[in-house]
Amino acid sequence: AKVDAARAKPEADAPPEKDGKIPLAEIQDNHTHSVLVDSGLRGGKAFGSESLFRAEFESWIVSNRHHQPLLRQANSRGTLPSVPRRSTSNVDREKSAPDFWMHLGKTSTAPRVMILVNGGKISLQALLEAISNGCPIVLCEGTGRLSDLLCEI
Repeated sequence: AKVDAARAKPEADAPPEKDGKIPLAEIQDNHTHSVLVDSGLRGGKAFGSESLFRAEFESWIVSNRHHQPLLRQANSRGTLPSVPRRSTSNVDREKSAPDFWMHLGKTSTAPRVMILVNGGKISLQALLEAISNGCPIVLCEGTGRLSDLLCEI
């Protein structure tokens, strides 16, 4: 299917991502918790630099749910113990599922899903990381840009 990639660009009336040369990044007040990561990058180079860390962090939490106290052991550079990438095939996924944790005698994994609303270049990078880590994706049609573009395919 052919799609117009230009539609994934921000709309003309979208709020600016930069104020002069200073990139804007706000902590959203509709979240109960935030994780701040210092990649050492500044300015425009910092935008999207958290995507790989975020994907690895989410995979680590899913595969180490029974080791939650270890979260405090992440070093000052923000690294965590390595997490093997999961296969995207159903057969391999069952064989290489993350470590399981026990709750009331039942085996389960920590749930997660990526919800894509609107989105652009950085969201595409996060989407690819989520898919490569076996994370289910929900695309919200009618929200614009990347999400609408992918819904057309």
